[in-house]
Amino acid sequence: MRYLSSSLLFILLITGCGNQEGEKRRANDSSTQIQSSSNPVPTLASTFIEEIEDAHHAPMFFAHRAVAFDLKLSFAGKSRLTGRVTMLTNSTKVMVERNDGATVLFDGEKVYRYPNDTNWPRARFDVLTWMYFFAAPYKLGDPGSEMELLGRFPLDSDTCETGKLTFGDGVGDAPDDWYIIYKADSTSLLRAMAYIVTFGKSAEESGKAEPHAIVYSDYREVEGIPFAHRWTFTNWKQEEGVSGERGVAEISKVRFVENPEFTLPEGKVEVGM
Repeated sequence: MRYLSSSLLFILLITGCGNQEGEKRRANDSSTQIQSSSNPVPTLASTFIEEIEDAHHAPMFFAHRAVAFDLKLSFAGKSRLTGRVTMLTNSTKVMVERNDGATVLFDGEKVYRYPNDTNWPRARFDVLTWMYFFAAPYKLGDPGSEMELLGRFPLDSDTCETGKLTFGDGVGDAPDDWYIIYKADSTSLLRAMAYIVTFGKSAEESGKAEPHAIVYSDYREVEGIPFAHRWTFTNWKQEEGVSGERGVAEISKVRFVENPEFTLPEGKVEVGM
């Protein structure tokens, strides 16, 4: 959200009979204008975001301190990651615990893995990406992000209202990433996101990267809040929509955690960019 700023207006007093009441009225009018301009005017883009947030009950989500879910991720029929993700609802701390006991932690500033001899080549990507896909409906208005409405585009046999989410310089590990957000007409739930991944790639590689999409389905309520329990990763073209399944994520055991622990034993090692 962007807020309009107002500057102080000074009323010059002019001497003369009958001017005082007129000056008072003008001063009052100016004060009203200043007050009005200090309130952000809703835009179509902000309304688009708010409709998705409302559908996903954002205030109820953020009323909880943390949320956890089990993740079973596979691509091209091969297991990619199986384990548990725990995150603060404001995304400032995240932990991914694989079923083999290996763990990666984002403590708000740095990423660590444990034990130090763990074979986890994409640990940083995993701790920051899958939590983002899970919490996406609540992150569309994050500081440093901008939404631009694109109009209606096809998705499966339907069309959806869409918006493009981009990021300012220095935001996150990969500020050149972008997302195309698809909003379901009947429910305003997040239906899909097209995305480009530039993390860990050179500028030349990023320019050649092909976008893909994640389609959200099997929404189920947990304490009154809808969460997609199936993510389908596909190929994507804006004018054609999604095609061809590339991977699947099965989400289960979504639960809120009020006293999470984001600590690792001695022997953890920092994960660089």
